[in-house]
Amino acid sequence: MKQLLTLCVVAFGAVPLVAAQETQERLDVPTWFDKCTALSSAPIANEMDTRCMSSAYDYCELGHPPVERRVCIEKLNAHLLAKTKEIAEGLPDQVAGLSGFKKWSYPRRLEEFRNDEFDRDCSQMTEFMCETFNIVVRWSAARELERLSDAPGGSEAE
Repeated sequence: MKQLLTLCVVAFGAVPLVAAQETQERLDVPTWFDKCTALSSAPIANEMDTRCMSSAYDYCELGHPPVERRVCIEKLNAHLLAKTKEIAEGLPDQVAGLSGFKKWSYPRRLEEFRNDEFDRDCSQMTEFMCETFNIVVRWSAARELERLSDAPGGSEAE
């Protein structure tokens, strides 16, 4: 009888904990990601963007139950595709005031970006992982070009 009572207390005592976990609000990863990358500024902007990106994907993996992980990553991927498109639309063909390496680099990197000429090796990845990787590569390239061009939202110092 004592064991049955203990079992009931343990079983029913866990119900509120399980219910609380089910109703726990999940972090809006795309919004968090935008706020994190908004904090990125030169000269460490690329490193900060990388950390924001990594943390966002880590949160999708670690902060969600297994059945919600892919959905979280798909939402983040869709968000990054939209952000990449938004950035790309604001990139100028030429940038006045660049000098040295930046002057030489910008048109070449812009052409690579627009022609999607990135060297990707997805041979060791699933199709979904490769798709995610390609989205990350394009967004990162767009952010670097945005900063370099000082397009709206860009923040790289000369």
